[in-house]
Amino acid sequence: MTALVIENLEKVYTDTYTGDEVVAIGDVSFGVEQGEFVSVLGPSGCGKTTVLNTVAGFVRPTSGTVSVDGREVGAPGPDRGVVFQGHALFPWKTVLGNVVFGLRMKGVKRREREERGREYLELVGLAGFENRYPHELSGGMRQRLGVARVLANEPAVMLMDEPFASIDAQTRRRLQEDLTRIFEERRPTVFFVTHDIDEAVFLSDRVVVLSQRPSTVQEIVTVDLPRPRSWRTAVDDPGFRETVARINGLLAVDADRGQESGDRGPGDDGGGTDAG
Repeated sequence: MTALVIENLEKVYTDTYTGDEVVAIGDVSFGVEQGEFVSVLGPSGCGKTTVLNTVAGFVRPTSGTVSVDGREVGAPGPDRGVVFQGHALFPWKTVLGNVVFGLRMKGVKRREREERGREYLELVGLAGFENRYPHELSGGMRQRLGVARVLANEPAVMLMDEPFASIDAQTRRRLQEDLTRIFEERRPTVFFVTHDIDEAVFLSDRVVVLSQRPSTVQEIVTVDLPRPRSWRTAVDDPGFRETVARINGLLAVDADRGQESGDRGPGDDGGGTDAG
């Protein structure tokens, strides 16, 4: 069953000062199956996060549609949960209070929501920290808490916007392995935005590679790696290395094509791809 369908998505922004139009997303279409982990990556400024924000309902598309479980997205809703790059936690609430907040808004009784909250805290490795506050946690622990908070609400689609980008490399790899373990245990439907090719391949069932702005889907690459996964075995797996090389090649060809055409729209940071 297809949980998320994006059809002919286009997003055009208008500069409020000059009136110039910038086409952020040209024509993007793909689907995510229920229980599938799909990552989206592409060159810097190609609109990866704009696609995610459109799915979340934070941004209205200029044209095209986004549907979750057969219902068109028009606004944020409980069927989509977002794990942001920033922690976006309530600093005045305890760890458990953050996890159960959404359940409380849904009217779930206190005993049930606290049981469910403790279950998900254990799942993400935060059992015993229920009464702590976000400022008492490390950056990696706060991201685990963000994952637990979204999972506790059991959304149809879990949206993750570069959640590990600001964390040190060693902690990031541990969190990536934790995320694969959680995915294997619970099989949520995950839409994951990243600038890191290795991360996308390690985590995903498929990787959607976007072109430069105005973005289109260059290719959807299937990741044929067995689960469970660990970095210790992945880096030596020929399939992992071949898939990473394949995506690197797609981005390199796209970058060369953009340089040849000289098509560098307003706001391009001139930094090539953000996928390395």
